[in-house]
Amino acid sequence: MTAITKLGIGMPTNGLCEGRTTMSLLSAVLNIPGIVIQPLLGLGCYVHINRQMIADEALKSECSHLLMVDSDMMFGCDAIVRLMNNNKDIVAARYNKRIIPTVSTVLGDFTQPTEVPFLPAGFMLVNCDVFKKIGKPYFSHQDAESEDVYFCEKAKKNGYKLICDPTIQVGHLGTAVF
Repeated sequence: MTAITKLGIGMPTNGLCEGRTTMSLLSAVLNIPGIVIQPLLGLGCYVHINRQMIADEALKSECSHLLMVDSDMMFGCDAIVRLMNNNKDIVAARYNKRIIPTVSTVLGDFTQPTEVPFLPAGFMLVNCDVFKKIGKPYFSHQDAESEDVYFCEKAKKNGYKLICDPTIQVGHLGTAVF
């Protein structure tokens, strides 16, 4: 794992961003000491293309790491730093799907950072070396149910572990907070 020297923060969006996401992101960025931050926007109607554009731009901008933050996430001011402190190539927080009854995006009863078979990309930190190794496309629906499943499967095939940190609380915003 390389040290984080330049953090790309990418937001895939169709053009809208929840106010609580904006405030979560602003308060969290203010808690990141001594690291260059590169904001990245993936704007369009297809999330897998937005994520791909963001990853491409992170590499072009020479970011050491990329944090994907979906435009409907809510999290504490220490959430980004806590993800970074895991010092892993791929690490994410779990959150609930936007359905009732609520169901977590990562199943399992664990209380410490744990290797899992899948991570949601809505609040995920990736070492940019991962993208260089796995090759394009990084995110796709090709042979997968979603772009984050595709990414996770491709990363695992290239020897990467997927780490979920369940200690980081992330809300998934909708007509309710899931």
